[in-house]
Amino acid sequence: MRSTISELEANVATEFVQEQYKYLSFSQEELRQRKTGIMGNQFPPAWLSTEAQAGKLTPPPGKLGEPIRRGPVLLLILYDPNRRAPGSEGDFLGVMSLGFMLENVWLMATAQGVDLHVVSAFGNEPLSVEVKKLLNIPPELELTLGICLGYPISDDQRPRVRRETKDFVSYNRYEDKSK
Repeated sequence: MRSTISELEANVATEFVQEQYKYLSFSQEELRQRKTGIMGNQFPPAWLSTEAQAGKLTPPPGKLGEPIRRGPVLLLILYDPNRRAPGSEGDFLGVMSLGFMLENVWLMATAQGVDLHVVSAFGNEPLSVEVKKLLNIPPELELTLGICLGYPISDDQRPRVRRETKDFVSYNRYEDKSK
């Protein structure tokens, strides 16, 4: 089934590319200095163009491909918008619960030495519609994301950065730390 799903096409929203551009670093030194974001070399070269930055690039759809096929486990996370907390219009609490669930899966996987790769494309149409048909998922359930799990095949040499808590935590009153 993972092989079949890996052959499906996923659209990348122009907005996603544009929003992610501001988080890219183009050297390890820049990443360490900023203490946030990811290395630009992890994105396709077309995503790094001035057209992409200006929002004038429409990324072509591509197959989900190797990340789905390679890992031994693909978890697809479903959400029932009809089962929300009372008084939670717009179901903000349900969306928060999805985040908590993802964090718990991530922490447990890491504790077991398992790598995790979040694939948010599963929440987007037309991919979500195709996968729901393929797996006979009822139409009232929303497919929110996919999680690929597996043991790492090599040590990840990407630089890791951590922000200092003083850079984003305020005490007793709000301080704008973005400057």
